[in-house]
Amino acid sequence: MGLVPTSSPAAAPTSPVPTYLPWGRTARRLDWAHLPPQVRFDVEARLGSPVVADSTLTHGYVPVIETVLTLADGTHHLLRAASTKAQRSFAASLRAEAAWLCTLPKTVPTVRLTHLLDGDWVVLLLEHTAARLPHRPWREDDLVRCLEAVSAAAVALTPAPGEARPFAEDLADWMGRWDILEGREDLGTPMQLLTAGRLAARLPEVTAGDTLVHTDLRDDTLHLTPDGGVLLDGWAWPVRGAAWLDPLLLLVGPCGDGVDVEAVLRRTPLLARVRDEDVDCVLAAMAGFFLTSCDLPVPADKGWRHAETGVALMAQNAGLTRTALTDATQGEFDVAAQYWAPDKSVTATVYIFRPAIADVGLWFDRSQTALETRAEFRNAAPASADPVAFEMAGESRRHLTAAGVACAQEKDALFLRP
Repeated sequence: MGLVPTSSPAAAPTSPVPTYLPWGRTARRLDWAHLPPQVRFDVEARLGSPVVADSTLTHGYVPVIETVLTLADGTHHLLRAASTKAQRSFAASLRAEAAWLCTLPKTVPTVRLTHLLDGDWVVLLLEHTAARLPHRPWREDDLVRCLEAVSAAAVALTPAPGEARPFAEDLADWMGRWDILEGREDLGTPMQLLTAGRLAARLPEVTAGDTLVHTDLRDDTLHLTPDGGVLLDGWAWPVRGAAWLDPLLLLVGPCGDGVDVEAVLRRTPLLARVRDEDVDCVLAAMAGFFLTSCDLPVPADKGWRHAETGVALMAQNAGLTRTALTDATQGEFDVAAQYWAPDKSVTATVYIFRPAIADVGLWFDRSQTALETRAEFRNAAPASADPVAFEMAGESRRHLTAAGVACAQEKDALFLRP
């Protein structure tokens, strides 16, 4: 990896959908310097040369440390790391990724594992290959190139190597979601919702197969090399299923960018022979999952309290109304509440999440830096000259506030206030 988006003369989609997504800048990560000294020492010992420079990657969505290391001997290496204490689930996913990288056939183009360190931190050291991300909005030449690579990989991954669970078993949460959406008039008529639920219920039979399916191929896990190749990265969650699933799931992003995916589907060999109702089945199951997985079951006029920190998110706050309350995890580790003024002139988002590091001062400094430098916050500035440290009455947790930012040691929260 070590990817730098580059320009290309290829034409963009004819009707790109407007978006404010910061493509290539979707992750805020800790740097190489934030790894414990012993871990850095062990990494340099494995690589056989000291690190003289590092470049933290900002694409993707997983909050692990991900950086390209430059060594004194002139070589470059990709490092991914997660704390087994502060980031238990992400550390487990890195272990799984390391195991699958050792299982994949050599004919599958991917970033190869060179070393694994597994202690208080799980650290993957991988080959660094010069490459770029696909353009966003998606361009047809990039999409065709990626679909060809994904389709070729499906051949190499049939029969499926290793021990992977069936697609429908691993993603069982995708089924039954339309029952929760019953009565949602904003999503369609009762008959349309019923039809979507019936389609999704066929997921086990429709997705059955003996191909190792990546399930997470998108613009940040597909890397285009100068020689015309494509590397398939991020092998933490593969499953066993039909060979056409990865090409289909890859089309979700391009569809949102305005690409005519119906035409792409018809001319992609692996997809062209799939029945329309089978494609609809997978899309219905996926849509039901995403429509329901993030929403916390809290009435719009009621407050909600975060179980671990005790932070309360009321239905009304400073004249703003809470319009959405979501959790990106299954354990209230990444909660967001959206507030709007009645006339839509003011919006505020409250985040409560568990950071990657337990050092309050360092975590707070990184949070404030993110607020002050991200374009979407319009050059936010501190509300006061100095941060203020305080303790809540009857609590032993230490808090820091400044520029509308607050965090608590071990039970952390970041608040972005208007």
